[in-house]
Amino acid sequence: VLMTTEESRHYSITGPDALEEWASTAARGFGYIQLGGHQRLFAVSMFHQFHCLRLMRYALEGRHDEGSQGHMQHCLTYLRQMILCHPDLTLEPADILDDERDYEMRRLGSTHVCKDWTKVRNNTRSQTKIMSNSELQGLLYGRRKLPRQR
Repeated sequence: VLMTTEESRHYSITGPDALEEWASTAARGFGYIQLGGHQRLFAVSMFHQFHCLRLMRYALEGRHDEGSQGHMQHCLTYLRQMILCHPDLTLEPADILDDERDYEMRRLGSTHVCKDWTKVRNNTRSQTKIMSNSELQGLLYGRRKLPRQR
């Protein structure tokens, strides 16, 4: 799928719509799916990456504490590794460094060849059971099992 990058007023760090817009990147069931006869739990990487971006946004907004430092370090490392895992070799104009660039007038960037993320989202939705945070914690840490999905 072709995707041309563009500047946007959406998905800002702060602002009246920022929380809701970034929340829209979260998956039903926290992006976890259960597969196989034993209903083994897996995280879909795309949603893990979005989770990490949301956490970074919270940090930039000043909504973090000392206890979240380890989680933020994990996310920063994870996002770096995902970039290395899927390097995009598209050539981009270097005018991003131009202080005179008018981002309101010149909104479009380079066109990239991408995987169709909407298919990932839709397929994940069809395989995801809605879980509460306590149910998810139980699955992740072996406290209890959910009934098998049908």
